[in-house]
Amino acid sequence: MRLLVVDHEAAIEDKWIDAIQPHWPGAIERIESNQQALERLSGPCFFPIMVCRADRETILCARSRGVQRFVIWPCEPVQVIEEINANVLGLAKTQGQEAQVQLQVMHHTLNSLCHGPVTHRQLQWLKQRCTGVHLQLACAAIDQILRYMDQPNHKAAEIKNALLDLSLQVQFRVDGVLSPQYA
Repeated sequence: MRLLVVDHEAAIEDKWIDAIQPHWPGAIERIESNQQALERLSGPCFFPIMVCRADRETILCARSRGVQRFVIWPCEPVQVIEEINANVLGLAKTQGQEAQVQLQVMHHTLNSLCHGPVTHRQLQWLKQRCTGVHLQLACAAIDQILRYMDQPNHKAAEIKNALLDLSLQVQFRVDGVLSPQYA
């Protein structure tokens, strides 16, 4: 999972990105235009949150390509951080031993899928096991990979990278759930 920032005319300064980076466990991708953003969203990587200007067509198209939440630019880094904590990472929503076990199983399953050929059927099976609030984003990320696999000329290496990226995000969730218990 990645954070997509549409940076029209280089209006977003590095310090703005630097303020968000410690709160986002994955990559933050800066794109220069709405068109480039939509092209990037057609790949296998999942972008649950997008920072962009209030452009209706772009937002509707991005939503159809899997983006879950939007933060409208111009905004302060704290607004993006609040959106990340409340609606994307949802660490407060992940409770109970069953949720911990499901996250760990998902992490190990994703890791194993990264080491061999991946089929549509395997991902459908995995998606069916995404039950509970704590796995909603994993389910959406798998949907994005499935959409990419349905495209002609998709690349297996990009699929594996997207699965690895998702695995790392799930591991971050596991660590976030387990760390208070061992503190």
